[in-house]
Amino acid sequence: MPSVMKSSDASVAVALHPLPLLNISNFYTRAVATSNEFAGALLGTQDGRQVSIDTSFEFKIEDGVIDNELVTRRLAQFQQVMPELHFVGWFYVSKDHTSPTDEVVNLQKQLMEFDEAPLILLIQPGSDSQQLPLHVYEPIIDSGETKYREATVVIETGEAERVAVEDLVRETSQHAASERVRQHLVSQHAAVKIFNGRVKTVLEYIKGVNQGSIVPDQRLLRSLRSILSQLSASSNNEYKDSLQESQALTAAFLATVTQGTQLTASLKAEGLLLDRPAKKSLRRKRGEGRGFMPQRAKKWDGDTDEDFEILA
Repeated sequence: MPSVMKSSDASVAVALHPLPLLNISNFYTRAVATSNEFAGALLGTQDGRQVSIDTSFEFKIEDGVIDNELVTRRLAQFQQVMPELHFVGWFYVSKDHTSPTDEVVNLQKQLMEFDEAPLILLIQPGSDSQQLPLHVYEPIIDSGETKYREATVVIETGEAERVAVEDLVRETSQHAASERVRQHLVSQHAAVKIFNGRVKTVLEYIKGVNQGSIVPDQRLLRSLRSILSQLSASSNNEYKDSLQESQALTAAFLATVTQGTQLTASLKAEGLLLDRPAKKSLRRKRGEGRGFMPQRAKKWDGDTDEDFEILA
């Protein structure tokens, strides 16, 4: 087994962003389904002893050999889109180990083609720990021997990543709400099932009493009669039909009244509905008010000669 050193002040400080964690989670789900070995590259930036891991991609491993051609091609593609990012390490999922093994060291030697000292991110998805089940190791040379020292890891999020994570949390909350609804429906189903069993028991008791095979309990029968008398009369089919017919007639009446109101408003807006007596009375008062000079009457459209003489 490779020699492992504990974290110290001289260790590399690693800032791990949410995006590579989400990518690794997705990769792991697919790898478990296909039963393939699971590893990938980590891309980010490095400033002295500060390393930022911003994104990741997976690569194939067959019989302990990495497809270096695939890794080279993917790195070139990322360089075209995000030239500021470069290969800073790689990740490996182990169900049993949280520190480098001989298999990990073998893969590490192959990846030194892309960086002389790539970091190793080991993830143990089956861990029962309350913290993130991941460890980052940096290779160091001590007395001619390669050792691995655990690095300090912090989770760092940018504004865009924060928005994306909030959307995921919101989606998870919606699924949690759906789960609560499902649990409620399951409990309701169980309650209805129990109620149905009790009703069947009561029916069997009534049948037994009617057939004479069961001695009647008058107190129990009175309780059953009291429950039945409290049932709604709406179970009557004739009552239901009458109620539905009444509701349909009421809806039709309201629709007719609404149409009539709309027609009346339309006629008033077009000036086709006139209150003739009110207008004549108003015109008579125009010249008869106390303190006002008589005015010459004006003949309106629709007034007859007789009406005009009266107004004048």
